[in-house]
Amino acid sequence: QGGSNIHGKRAQAHVAAVYIALSLMISRQDRGPHLHCADLGQSSIEGVLETRGPGVVGRWKPQWFRLEGHILDVFTIEHDGPASLEGRILLNNVANLTLEESKGEFSFHANGTKVRVRSANVQGTKHWFSALQASLKNVLEREADAFTTSDF
Repeated sequence: QGGSNIHGKRAQAHVAAVYIALSLMISRQDRGPHLHCADLGQSSIEGVLETRGPGVVGRWKPQWFRLEGHILDVFTIEHDGPASLEGRILLNNVANLTLEESKGEFSFHANGTKVRVRSANVQGTKHWFSALQASLKNVLEREADAFTTSDF
């Protein structure tokens, strides 16, 4: 139990640091008026993206995303920032990450569901896609290393 308490304190400290960084961040004009995006280093990024279900019809829904390490968290938005956690996707459960540049979006499958995502502009979409791709690569490499070292 002591370990989980330390992890919780670290997570709280990290969240506090992120909020401070975001409050000091100046949004870049070329990312569009409604996109707030902060690189947190080491394939970590957070900001507003829009999601849409797998069908052709449906509204795009703005949500706050945070990619950190092997976890992609999805939040509701309140006052241009994250409010309540809606979902957590472990990247080892993600498959078929695909950039659909002509549509200005990317998609992936997680836990049997297709997720479609876009940013306020193509540049933002590509940025998020690249960050997800790098994180997925790290997850796969760690899993391969763990398999190699644990089985032999």
